[in-house]
Amino acid sequence: MAALTTGGIVHHDPETMTFSLPPGHALLLTHSGEDNLGVMAELFVSLAEMVRPVVDCFRQGGGVALSAYPARMKELLGAEKAPGLDAYLIDVVLPVVPGLIERLQTGIDVLDVGCGAGHQVNVMAKAFPASRFVGLDIVDASLAVGRSEASRQGLTNATFVERDAAKLDGSEQYDFITTFDAVHDQARPDLVLSGIAQSLRPGGAYLCIDVAASSALADNMARPLAPLNYGYSCLYCVPSHWPKAVWGSGRCGVSSSLSECSAKPASAPYTSPTATTGTTSMSPPRTEQRSRVGTSAFGS
Repeated sequence: MAALTTGGIVHHDPETMTFSLPPGHALLLTHSGEDNLGVMAELFVSLAEMVRPVVDCFRQGGGVALSAYPARMKELLGAEKAPGLDAYLIDVVLPVVPGLIERLQTGIDVLDVGCGAGHQVNVMAKAFPASRFVGLDIVDASLAVGRSEASRQGLTNATFVERDAAKLDGSEQYDFITTFDAVHDQARPDLVLSGIAQSLRPGGAYLCIDVAASSALADNMARPLAPLNYGYSCLYCVPSHWPKAVWGSGRCGVSSSLSECSAKPASAPYTSPTATTGTTSMSPPRTEQRSRVGTSAFGS
């Protein structure tokens, strides 16, 4: 309690020798909503175990294999995102794409690239039973979490596939493709975005949610979560992908990468976007600090 008091988290009354948690602090620490930073704090406890391997990585070269990170991290990564997805994905985020809800209700093919534990895939699959959802990720242990959740919920329209997102080549076509906090993690986001464009059917749409941050350090000074974002990037995002020669390393944000890659594909040619990639803030304000939503329509 002394540490929490001197850290300004709880208040202490020395006369009554009591401690209290202010309502505003409780909002961020004690409930299961998206404002709870407790999961993120626990995530950094797991990341602290990786400080020495990461230091060695920067000193000696190479990277840190995803398999070297604590198993608990995979659960925490999903748990940190789940409240926001539960609260806003169906009613706030998906309606950003005109006509998408009606198409999902009728039945279309959907791909989520870099799905991780796949909670967003299962949320959509449950809400739209007529559509077919595929979650794609390179870490099978994370996919296992998504498969387990889908099984518990009896979802027969959600499947999970282990595959490198940079190897998407258009051989399988989808009506709607999503990425949730995934593009900034890619070793080759140029190839991933090119593959996404090639994998969309004519009239298809791509929705990207990613970190609301800038590539320029000076532009991130007023962002409350910027220290957490940079710390997470240093301890996980960069070293875990470094063996693949990270493209555009040092970027905290992703919006500039989206614009560049949608205009300048790095692999096979594909149809240019008919709508320019853009960003729009999610609501409420706290979420604006975490994510931006961008949509692009590829094809005719």
